[in-house]
Amino acid sequence: MAEPQYPKPASENLKQVVQKIMSAKGRLYAQIPHPDFEDWPSKHQPKKRQAIIGPHLEYEGGTALDIGAYFGAFSLWLDDLGYTVTAVERNKQCIQVIRELRELWGKKFDLFEGSYYDTPNTKHDVILALNVLHHSLKRKETTEQLEAFLPKLDCKMMIFESHDDGELPMKSAYRPLSPDNFVKLISEKTGLSKVEEIGIDGKRRIFKLKRA
Repeated sequence: MAEPQYPKPASENLKQVVQKIMSAKGRLYAQIPHPDFEDWPSKHQPKKRQAIIGPHLEYEGGTALDIGAYFGAFSLWLDDLGYTVTAVERNKQCIQVIRELRELWGKKFDLFEGSYYDTPNTKHDVILALNVLHHSLKRKETTEQLEAFLPKLDCKMMIFESHDDGELPMKSAYRPLSPDNFVKLISEKTGLSKVEEIGIDGKRRIFKLKRA
């Protein structure tokens, strides 16, 4: 019997789900990692960040946690690189997309459906937190949840992408930290004291944090 060819074509149902997601703004927040969607308009291109992050990844073959996986582009990428991956996402529509993409690519990475505050397993070799943690700073309740969550992380390294310091939502946030002060907070709370800026995606800076 011939081996199945991956990726399998996207279903019409998946295309309809994606169409609903993009209908409000006329484009996707991030490109979907599948040939059938490569021409669909999107704000962010995962491959650009992957090119920045890739040379700095360590612990190949270890475990990885993708916080705020969105459509799962980085979970699929880490899986391809040999990591045992857990994707964390709470948006129901995005979860639909991740599930089908996982099947279309023939992957088996884990998917935790819910807030990353509630992630049951916080011990991983690598954690990706790309353009997601700053949303917690917008309200008092979620700021407190983030500050309680960070010390639970037991990881060897984290790739963290900051917010755009000029964004209006962040200027009016409950705790409007600058990217430098935010990465300092994350470093202190997680014990990842070795901080290195490794690149920038638009106006969003990307950091690598490790234990000293």
